[in-house]
Amino acid sequence: MKRTDLNGLVDALAAVEALLLLSTGLLIWLRLPAGSGHGLTVWSLDRHQWGDIHAWIAMAMVATLLVHLALHWKWIVCVVSGQDAATKRRRQLTGLVLLGAVLFT
Repeated sequence: MKRTDLNGLVDALAAVEALLLLSTGLLIWLRLPAGSGHGLTVWSLDRHQWGDIHAWIAMAMVATLLVHLALHWKWIVCVVSGQDAATKRRRQLTGLVLLGAVLFT
């Protein structure tokens, strides 16, 4: 498999996982809110079961994003390492801020 095909596959998988996270999150938030009662279900799954599914999808997405970062690591290193010292520091700071934003979210 070519690297571009693998990148496309990983990106498509991440997009599907993001849509699944969004849909299960909205389902839990809007259709099965906290305190909604023990009898309320969607497709015979209650709030906590949907929460488990949501958590497993989130873990799969984290794994997919780690693969995505590994596939693009050479590019990340090239962007962070600049030619002159000022550019290098600015790029490193930008990289750290972006990494912090990704980890925060």
